Amino acid sequence: MTSPEQTDAVTPISATTMAELPFLDPDQAAPPLVTQDAHESDIGAAHGRVLPMIGQWRPYLVDVNAAALSDNRTRIYADSADDAVAVLVGGEAPAAIAELHAAIDGLGLDPAPEGSLSADELMLVGDDDDLEDDLATVAELDPEQQAAYDEYQAQRARLETAQVRVAALLADHATGMRLLLQRQINASAVDDGRWAELDGDERDELTACATDGAAGRRPFGIPEMVPFFDEDGRESDELVARGEWRADVPLVCVRTDYLPFTGAVAPLSVVTGRGADGSEFWVPGEPNLIWLDPSNPADYLESLAAAGLVEVTERPVDHSVELMRPWLKEKRRRDLERARQVGQG
Repeated sequence: MTSPEQTDAVTPISATTMAELPFLDPDQAAPPLVTQDAHESDIGAAHGRVLPMIGQWRPYLVDVNAAALSDNRTRIYADSADDAVAVLVGGEAPAAIAELHAAIDGLGLDPAPEGSLSADELMLVGDDDDLEDDLATVAELDPEQQAAYDEYQAQRARLETAQVRVAALLADHATGMRLLLQRQINASAVDDGRWAELDGDERDELTACATDGAAGRRPFGIPEMVPFFDEDGRESDELVARGEWRADVPLVCVRTDYLPFTGAVAPLSVVTGRGADGSEFWVPGEPNLIWLDPSNPADYLESLAAAGLVEVTERPVDHSVELMRPWLKEKRRRDLERARQVGQG
C-alpha cells in the first residue's frame, strides 16, 4: 500500500526574523531564528549579545553555536532540536523534517482488533488438519473497521517513508561533517607530532577517511584476523578480518554506515594502558573513536555537540512559574496584543 501524497501540503520549517519575534505567542513553539552573533559567548547588552525573547517573554529552548562549521558567526535559536537541525542542514531537510512531524501527528492508534493471528502466522503453529478450525478464530473486520485500518496502514507507510528520507538527508550531511572533522584532526596531529608516531597503515587509514570521492572510504580500522563465532556463539577454525583502531589520533565514524543500518562492521576501539604494577589493561569505552549519529535529528545534534562541531545550550521553560503565578499567561496575552497593535499602528 502506498502512503498518501501529503508532503506538498506540509509547510517546511522556516526561520523567523528579529522583527517578527515580539509578535509571536510565547506559549506556542516558535519558528527558529538565525543570527550572526556566534562569536559572542557572554550574554548581556554590554557584551554584544542579548537573548532574543519570544513575544518579549521567554528565550528559545535550544541555542546552537554553529560557528565551528564554517568561517562565519551563525547561531541558531530554536524551540526543538528538530527545528535547529532543519536549519543547520538546510537543503531539503526543513521540508523533510516538517513532513516527519506531520506523519507522526497523523498516525493515531492502530484500530485493528488485538489478539488475532494472521493466516501466515497460523501456518506456523498446529497441524495442517487444524488450520481450518484455527482460521475460524480470526476476527473479521467490518467495512468501517477495514477502512480505518487501511487508513492507519497508509499513515504508517507515510511515517516510515518520512523517517527514511530524513535519515538519508542527515546521513549525507553527517558524511560531510565526518570528512571535515577528520581533516581537522589529521592536521592537528601533524602539527603536534602525533602523526609522526603512527605507522604507515594508520596514516593510510586516516588519510583515506579524510578523502572524498573514489579515493576515500568510511573508517574500518586496521584489519586483524580473529576467530569467527557462529550465531550460537561457537568458535570455529575460520578466521575473519576485524577492523581495530589503536592509534591515539581519533577516527570519525557515522553510526548509520554500520550494522544494523548496513552490512558493514564498525571499527573496534582498542586502547590499552598500564597500571601501577606494570600490568596492561584495556581502556573501556571508545576514547579514540568519534561518532556522529544521524539516525534522527535530536541524536544528530547531540553527536555534533559531543564531537565539538557545534555548541548547544538548552534553556528549559520554568513550568513552576506557570503553576505559581496563574496571572502570568493573561498578562502575556495582553502584552502580546499590545505589541501587535503598536506594530500595526
